Amino acid sequence: MSTVEGAVTVREPAAATEVESSLPGAAPLGAASATEGTIPSATAVTTASSLDRQRRAEDDG
Repeated sequence: MSTVEGAVTVREPAAATEVESSLPGAAPLGAASATEGTIPSATAVTTASSLDRQRRAEDDG
């Protein structure tokens, strides 16, 4: 049992490293930073879209 658990523990970090290295220019910490940067950007797009809709509604009203 402990051998299987150890194998799973070893595979998880290896898989994460493969994903991170497949991203262009991403270091292990860089991949996390890229993900963190994406979330505020997506929020900013949503906010801008919401404001645009609000302006259109005000123009129509």
